[in-house]
Amino acid sequence: KVEHFFQNLFGKWGKILANYTWVVFLVSLLIAILLSAGMAKSKGYDDEGEIWTPSGSPSITNSDRSKIMFPSKSGYIGIIAEVKNVGNSNPDNILTKDAFKELDEF
Repeated sequence: KVEHFFQNLFGKWGKILANYTWVVFLVSLLIAILLSAGMAKSKGYDDEGEIWTPSGSPSITNSDRSKIMFPSKSGYIGIIAEVKNVGNSNPDNILTKDAFKELDEF
């Protein structure tokens, strides 16, 4: 029953296509053009983070910071470790035992 239905359906479509080839071609082309017309309004993004990251997220500011700190296009920076409460006189030096303990706790 189902096979007979589809056999008749595609048989009729084949006859229409055989008799009105150019009409079917032009209608199909027109439909494709109309359906793709919205692509003219599409907006491209250089940074996918703008699309997939919620607005106001700390990762946006961290991403901007990493772009300033590492301006080369050599690769993606996944994490920037910033040690706080280092416990030494030079807070810029993260090569201390306390700093490594704090990073290990992370």
